[in-house]
Amino acid sequence: MKKLAGGLALAAALALAVGPAGAAAPYHLPKSPGQYCKGVPKKKLAGHKQTQFAECVTHIAKLNKNNNLTAAAVCKGVAKKKLKGQKKTAFALCISAAAKAKKDLKAAQSA
Repeated sequence: MKKLAGGLALAAALALAVGPAGAAAPYHLPKSPGQYCKGVPKKKLAGHKQTQFAECVTHIAKLNKNNNLTAAAVCKGVAKKKLKGQKKTAFALCISAAAKAKKDLKAAQSA
């Protein structure tokens, strides 16, 4: 009998921890942030703590938390320097990745 009461108390505590049943779920990208940053070089620029790819992933994850941001606001701080042999800057690649992520978030929101 004590095990049953303990189990019911645990179930009630978990139900309260989850939150109200009518609460809206947070937006989540259908793919991982790294999938949107394909093509961004994985080279570290002088003066930066992260590689260009890691910066892009970090910024796309920021978009996942706050989808009201614009693509330019999300990618603020990404290097605007082209590496040798690169067609686009890391900033331009981040902008296009953020645009794709926003499009996927809107599709997930409407579904």
